[in-house]
Amino acid sequence: CTSFTFLPIARSVVNSEIKAGRSGSNAYGAFLGTCLVACWIEVAFSFLRPSLMRKLFPPLVTGITVLLIGATLVSEAGIRNWGGGVFCADNTFSAVMSTGRRTLCNGNGDVQLGFGAVEYIALGSVVFVVLIALQAFGSPFCKNMSIVIALSVGYFVAAMSTHPDSTTGADLQYVTLAKIDQAPWVTFLWATRFQLGFYPP
Repeated sequence: CTSFTFLPIARSVVNSEIKAGRSGSNAYGAFLGTCLVACWIEVAFSFLRPSLMRKLFPPLVTGITVLLIGATLVSEAGIRNWGGGVFCADNTFSAVMSTGRRTLCNGNGDVQLGFGAVEYIALGSVVFVVLIALQAFGSPFCKNMSIVIALSVGYFVAAMSTHPDSTTGADLQYVTLAKIDQAPWVTFLWATRFQLGFYPP
């Protein structure tokens, strides 16, 4: 499960498992267990002749599939992160209905703005414009590295940018190093185990 194509499926599976009463970690474990079983189908397909694969999956089918995957990724992850973060995207509507105010997006350094703020859209647009420019005019290497380069440029612009605090007038940073400074020098990243299960759709 190392492809972005799994993200919409993973989100759907985990959400449906949570609604069925499983905890978040068990729901994710069910998704991982299903991937461990289903991956053998891909392994079996890898032994088929290319001509047979083209008959089974003609360009029209694969093209529409890739288009739908891209559209799902844009709606599920892209737009919500572009607007300030997943949490405030998911909770903005309910917050407006109950309190009359938008949920502030945290996790963006010291800056906390409402979902869809112009500042967040502008920073996301920097990444988008760099990505399109690299795909249109870049060398083959730049095209292959376009996502990494575009995100790095966006991160650099965010690190150099500040936002004035409306109450104190102080310049708030979009990128802070507090969590990096507090992190240990060496750590074992695999800190969580998931109980494997199976998700029969």
